[in-house]
Amino acid sequence: MAIARRSLGAMALWVAGTLIAAGVLVAVDRAWVARQRSDAAPAGPGARVAGAVRSISGSESVRQSTYDATTRLARVAVTSRYYDPGKSLAENREYMATEGRMAAQLALHGSQDVQRVTIALYHRETLVATVTGQQGDAYDRMPIEYAGPLVRP
Repeated sequence: MAIARRSLGAMALWVAGTLIAAGVLVAVDRAWVARQRSDAAPAGPGARVAGAVRSISGSESVRQSTYDATTRLARVAVTSRYYDPGKSLAENREYMATEGRMAAQLALHGSQDVQRVTIALYHRETLVATVTGQQGDAYDRMPIEYAGPLVRP
């Protein structure tokens, strides 16, 4: 009988310890999650523009991104995901126009902080196209300037 009481006592102690440990872990987890939420500042206009470009050109595509709050101008240098030296001049021009305009359009969408955006598209170290867009520009009216191998001979 004494052994049974000791076993029950030990079991009760083990259960109580387990519950206390679980409670401490839950409290620590909730505190950590709350701190992470409070530390996370909303992304500024420059970060949002770079994120928009990444969604079009790929997660590793953005080389450099700048934002000037005074002029509300964002500039993004991007490694093109779609340029292919094996394709024709016409195809590559169409791809660069589409990639650049989509990135510019998405970067400007719903953002009053960014008035104008310039997207510089690169293949390796060579600039191949630059697209500039501003609030209110129609997609097909965003100017594109070709460079390097996409300049007509």
